[in-house]
Amino acid sequence: MSDNLFSQRFYGQREAWHKKGIVDPSVHNAVEAWSMMTPYTLEKRRLQVQLSEMPGAEQAWTDIPFYQIVRGFVPDDPYERMFGIVSEQYQLLEPQAVCEAWDESANLPVCTMGSLGLGEKFFITADIGSLNVKGDKSESYLFLACPYNPGEAISLIRTQIRVVCQNTWQAASRQGVWEWKGNHNNSDLLNHLKIWLEHTVQKARGETAEVQAFMDVLGDYKLQKDDVYNALFNVYPSKDFRPDDWPRKLQEKKAADFESWNKSQAKSRDLVDALFSGKGTPMENRALNGTGWHLFQAFTEYEDYKKSTKDATESIIMGDRADAKAKAGRVLYEMATVR
Repeated sequence: MSDNLFSQRFYGQREAWHKKGIVDPSVHNAVEAWSMMTPYTLEKRRLQVQLSEMPGAEQAWTDIPFYQIVRGFVPDDPYERMFGIVSEQYQLLEPQAVCEAWDESANLPVCTMGSLGLGEKFFITADIGSLNVKGDKSESYLFLACPYNPGEAISLIRTQIRVVCQNTWQAASRQGVWEWKGNHNNSDLLNHLKIWLEHTVQKARGETAEVQAFMDVLGDYKLQKDDVYNALFNVYPSKDFRPDDWPRKLQEKKAADFESWNKSQAKSRDLVDALFSGKGTPMENRALNGTGWHLFQAFTEYEDYKKSTKDATESIIMGDRADAKAKAGRVLYEMATVR
C-alpha cells in the first residue's frame, strides 16, 4: 500500500503507519507545522507558444489565455513540476496561504499535515472533539483537502479518519461529511475559506455536546429481543402492494418492484442483525454489548461498509445511506426515551 507522500513531507502528533516525516507530540499551529516540512512554492504561470520563424532567425514567443500550475525547485526534487492547465480566473492558494487562513480562522492545533505526489495535494487535519460512551471512543477530525489538480476543489470535510496518506485521504473523502467545496474560479476564494473554517469549527463544537448526550442515552439503553426486531423493521420496513390501486397493465411490474424492494429490506435487516449479534466490529467496552449504542453502530457499519451497491432498485428506493443512519438514530433514541 503506497502512502504517496511527497518525500518526507508529513507532520503528525503521533506516528503514522508509513513511518515517514516528522512526529512531534508538541502543539503546533499550521504555519509552524508547514515550516518544518521543507516548504515549496507554487506559481500560476502564463502559457506561451513558440512561433515559427525563418531558419536562422531569433525565435519568437506569444502568450495564450491559459496558465500552468508550477511547483518550484526544492532540494529533494530540483526540478520545476507542472500540475496542469487552468484558466485566468483560477485562484491559486499556496500551502503557506492555506496555513495562514487555518491559523486565523480555525485556530486549531494541527493533528496531521502532508503533501502528496510531487506536491499536487496538500492536507491538514485537526481534532474537533472526541466522544466517549463508557470507554468506547469516537474521534472526529476536520480535514482540509487542498488539491492543485485542475478541476478539483479545495474542501472541508468532517470525518472519523485521521488522514496521513493518499489512501486515508480517499477514505475520508468517501466516509466523511462534506461541509464546503471551494470553487477555484471564485475571486473571493481565500475569504470564503476563512469564513467556512470558522463556521465549521463553531458548528462542530456546538454539535459535540448534543451528540455526546445522544450517545450516552443509547449507551444506557439495554435492548430486549423485541426492541431489536422493532428497530430493524422501523428502519427497513416492508410494504404491502394493493394491486387494485394500479392499472391492470402495470400491476405485474409494480408487484415485482415491491417484491424486489421487500427482499432488499429483509436482507438489510438480516445483515444488521448479524453485525449486532457478533459478526460486526466488537465494542471496546463489553458493557456496551446489547445496548442501543451497539445496535446503532451495527446500522452504521452496514450502511458505510457492508451494504451492496449493485442492486439499482435497492439504491433508488431506499435512498441515501446517511438518511438511513439518521433514521436509525432517531428510532433508537425515541425507543430509549419513551420506554
